[in-house]
Amino acid sequence: MKKMLFLIVGILAVSCSNNDPVYEPYLNLDEPFDPGAHAISYTITQKYYDEEDENYQTDKLYFSGEKLIFFQYNDGSYSKYTYTNNLVSEIQNYDARRVMATTTKLAYDSAGRIIDFQEMPFSDKSIVAKKITFAYSADKITATVTTSPVVSTKTYEFKLDANNQIISYNDDEVFDYENGNLAAVSKSNAKITYSAIKNDNSYKKDLLGKEWKQNNFLLNLLGLKVTNRLYMFEGETSENLIASSTTILDDDSVYDMVVDYEFNSQNKLVKETRKHSETIEGETTDVERSEFIYEYK
Repeated sequence: MKKMLFLIVGILAVSCSNNDPVYEPYLNLDEPFDPGAHAISYTITQKYYDEEDENYQTDKLYFSGEKLIFFQYNDGSYSKYTYTNNLVSEIQNYDARRVMATTTKLAYDSAGRIIDFQEMPFSDKSIVAKKITFAYSADKITATVTTSPVVSTKTYEFKLDANNQIISYNDDEVFDYENGNLAAVSKSNAKITYSAIKNDNSYKKDLLGKEWKQNNFLLNLLGLKVTNRLYMFEGETSENLIASSTTILDDDSVYDMVVDYEFNSQNKLVKETRKHSETIEGETTDVERSEFIYEYK
C-alpha cells in the first residue's frame, strides 16, 4: 500500500507525451530570484528523501520580513503571495512556463477568521473552480463548498468545544486534545505526542493571522492548500511543537514519525528533521526523511 504521497522529481514535462515541449525551471534553487522591491529576510529549504535516502523533492520559500512572498517548487512551478491588512489575500500559482495556472483568493472577518476561499483556474483547465464560504457560531463552523462550471454544492460541519477547538468533522472524524494539543485523530488512528517547545515558530501565523491555527486546520481538512503541501498539518493546530506520531494503517502496519528541532543562539529555528518509519509484522523499515532548513539574512 502506498503510504505517502510522493511528487515526481525530474524535468517537468507538460504532459506524458514525448512530443510535448520540456521547460526549464524558473530558477535554480541555489540562486536567489529577483525579489524586486522586497528585501529577503530569510529562506526555508524543504528537502524530502525516500527510503533509499535519495533526495526526490526540494522546495524553497522566500520571506520578506516575516511574510512568505514566494514559494519555488522543485519542478519549476512557483507561487506568489499578496497580503491585505497583514493577511494573505491572494496566491498566484504559475507553472514551469511562467504561465499563471490558478489563483486563490481569501477573505476574513473582523476577528481574523477565514470566511471566503476561492480557487480559480486560468491556464490549467483541469482545475475545478471552487468557492468556499465559512459561517461561525458558538459551537460549530459550517463550510459550504460550491464548484463550477459543473455546479455542485456540499456542506461540511466542524463542531467546537468550549476552548474553540475543532473536535469533529462531519461527525465522521473525531479529534481529542490534551493540554491544548491535538493528541488523537480517530479516522487515521493517529496518536500524537509533543515537545515542550511552544508552537510559535510557524510562518503560517504571519500568513493567516492571529487565528492561523484554526484557519490552517479548516483549510487542510477540506483539502485546500496555501503552500501546496498537506504534511502532518494536524500538529499545527496545537500549543506545542509535535515530537512524534504513530498511525495504525488499514493493514495493521504501523507508521511512525519522529521530529527533531535545532535552534541558533538567538533561539531561532534553523532546522527541523522528520524521520518516518513503517513496521510490518514486527519488522521496522525507514521509509522517508524530510528536512526544513532555515537560513537568515
